[in-house]
Amino acid sequence: MKFQTAWDSLEKENRNLKILTIALCTLAIFLTVAVTSTATKEPLIVERGCYSKTAKTAESAKPTEQEIVIFVEKALAARFNTDPENLDYLAFKQRAFRDKEQSELTKQKMTQRVIANEIKITKEAIFINADRLISVQNFRSVLRFPLKVSLESTERTDANPYGLLLSDVNPIEEEKKE
Repeated sequence: MKFQTAWDSLEKENRNLKILTIALCTLAIFLTVAVTSTATKEPLIVERGCYSKTAKTAESAKPTEQEIVIFVEKALAARFNTDPENLDYLAFKQRAFRDKEQSELTKQKMTQRVIANEIKITKEAIFINADRLISVQNFRSVLRFPLKVSLESTERTDANPYGLLLSDVNPIEEEKKE
């Protein structure tokens, strides 16, 4: 093999490798842009049930006012009712308060249920006009139970589809008129 022929084949190989390197870099940049633009889009939400609905995109991950109202009703039931449905709506501190309160009620053979009548959402907090139903065997009493509630955000999961936690519940003391 001649020296000139070897140089020519080496030069062709280098040229092909340079072209291939440029093409692969261009492809990598294109794929990076495509993946980034896809990742920044709003997530696609598909509702499942007994009926079909068209898929829609989520406006934002922030819960709507209707979701907050429904969540507050369910979270109050989880916090105060003797037989709760889902404790995943409560923050850790509220679970501890609930356990303490329910153990005291169990010692006295009482059951409790809270029913939300009116929910007002403001920027500072959520105000609830509720009734507290306390039962001792066949005897029941209903008491007014106004509350001030604070929520905190968390990830939406199957157990907590609202992405909210009940973080603080305070009874509102009413002024007594003399």
